Amino acid sequence: MASNSLLKEILDSLTDGDTINLFAAANGLTGDTEVENRIKELKWNQHIDNLWEELLLDLETASKRPRQSLDNEQPSTSVQSGGGDDKAEKAYFIWKKENRTYKKNLARDTTFKMKFNDQWRGDKLIDIHDKLHEMLDDVLSQARGHDADLGRVVLSHPDLNNSIVVPLQSWEKLNADTVMSEITKVLNSNETIPVDEHLLVTIGSINLPKGGSWSGNKLPVTSLFGPNNSLYRKKSIFYVENDNNLCLPITIGLCFMKTCKKVNAETWSRLTGNDSNSTMHHVIQHRTVPKHYNGNLLKKSRRKCQTKMAIWLCEKAGVPTNRYLGLNDILILYAFGF
Repeated sequence: MASNSLLKEILDSLTDGDTINLFAAANGLTGDTEVENRIKELKWNQHIDNLWEELLLDLETASKRPRQSLDNEQPSTSVQSGGGDDKAEKAYFIWKKENRTYKKNLARDTTFKMKFNDQWRGDKLIDIHDKLHEMLDDVLSQARGHDADLGRVVLSHPDLNNSIVVPLQSWEKLNADTVMSEITKVLNSNETIPVDEHLLVTIGSINLPKGGSWSGNKLPVTSLFGPNNSLYRKKSIFYVENDNNLCLPITIGLCFMKTCKKVNAETWSRLTGNDSNSTMHHVIQHRTVPKHYNGNLLKKSRRKCQTKMAIWLCEKAGVPTNRYLGLNDILILYAFGF
């Protein structure tokens, strides 16, 4: 059971079919049910991701496409809110029509239909700037993401030849003022647009993964590739960079030390005394690591220190260093003392 759990954990960490097939071949798992299920899952996720990419491309060119008719759309009353003074007749109504979520990148689209009350019938959109601003502020609050997430807005009106598109940007900058700025540009050349018809608003949001720390500083993950990608810059993620077969034992050793108590040189000296065993021997025995040793291993410039530690672990656990390690080797290393 433990082995199956570990296999699933490893497969979940692999994100492309070629890597999984290579892993399966190296460990005699070709045709395994868990492996095949993971490959199918990745294919489905890729399909969903492609749909989202098509949507983003579609949004970028939305302003160049003819509008879609709203005549046959029926408002849903599942969510309905009104604006204006509660003691007076409401100035507008909002219906939540649809909510779509994209599993791969946590993107979601929420579509609202909005209409002003009959008291505004016959007026022009350009003449009710404040009410329009109030309505947009209301609808944005219903679909708003975290400030570091990305959002965009698409507005359609039957009397507009093209949709109004507010491009993808951080929610910190996306608000009613931003949307009104784009609307005003259009209304200045379309002053006769009435408030009689429905206004369709689609609000999209992409939830970006965020790193946290005790200080409250967070680094959103915005780029996964390239020489200075977000993962490379995050202090909570360690990159193993070497030209040998020791990536796995290096990773296991460093992750183990992450769980160990960190002590200064004086405390370490009292703990180990005159014992001549190696530093790693004491680290495993006492589950404690000297701060200077741990710091040196984490530095990317200290690859020799990492390699020396990995070779020691492999020799003590009885696993080879002249080939890439696999699933069975992980179990041996953990049985050794982790």
